[in-house]
Parts: sequence; C-alpha cells; structure tokens
Amino acid sequence: MYCKPCIEEFNHIQALKDNFKNKHVEFIYLASPYKRSNDLAKWKSGMKKYNLTGHNMLMSLDFYNGIWEEIPEMKEPFLIPHYLIVNKDGQIANPNAPRPSSKKTLYDEIAALL
Repeated sequence: MYCKPCIEEFNHIQALKDNFKNKHVEFIYLASPYKRSNDLAKWKSGMKKYNLTGHNMLMSLDFYNGIWEEIPEMKEPFLIPHYLIVNKDGQIANPNAPRPSSKKTLYDEIAALL
C-alpha cells in the first residue's frame, strides 16, 4: 500500500470498529487497481500491517472503470480514500460518506441506519 491519505485514515479504523462492536456493521475494503503486477501482494501485506480485518477486495480494472455507471451519485473523480455507507437493504445510503477521521460525524450517520 502506498497511498498516504489511505494509510492515515487506517489510524482511525480501530476506533470506528470499537464504536460499533457487537452491532450489525460490516467493514469492506476495496483497493483500486494501479496496473502494477504486484498490487495483490502489496494489498495482502498492507492488510496485515494495518490490521484491516473484515472483507478485503482488490478491484479489477473493469469493475473500477464501471463504478461511475453503477453509482452515478459518487463524486467523479472521487478522492482517495473514499467511503460509502450501505444500508441493511444493500442500498447505498451515502455514496460520499465522511472519513473515519471525522469520528462523530461518521459514527452518527452509521448509527442512524441501525
């Protein structure tokens, strides 16, 4: 992993997870493809290094390039890291969610959906 803003946000992930411990909240990490042959190895290494437990996926270029058609509400181009909130029905509740470093702002938005 080599995205400094992403890595900085990882420092706030554990507090977010602790806040929603024993709640029906799932964490999914999607890594953008960068056309490098070692992306998967770097992502797997980063998952361990930054303790990114949950669901982790390295997106294909086809998925990444098609996301604008699937989620038109997302700001294009979106800033990395980017966060979305999906409700319990699988619908995107906020395609441009606050970052974990926003703490209460994000926590309140998630809690409102529980």
